[in-house]
Parts: sequence; C-alpha cells; structure tokens
Amino acid sequence: MDTKTIEQVNVLKVDALSIIVLKEVKMIWVVFQVWQG
Repeated sequence: MDTKTIEQVNVLKVDALSIIVLKEVKMIWVVFQVWQG
C-alpha cells in the first residue's frame, strides 16, 4: 500500500470516529436535558 491509500484510510477512520462521537454526545445531551426536566 502506498502512502496515499493509507492517508485515505486514516481519513475514513477519523470520519467514522467523529460521527460516532457526535452521536454519543447528542445522546448524552438529550438525556441530560430530560434529566434536568
């Protein structure tokens, strides 16, 4: 694998990770809002 392919794979991993993190944060935020009442 050349460096360009590796870079693209790393970008994809980061994208997937940030999407997961965003979803988690949203969930926590919603739960927090509900808990605050």
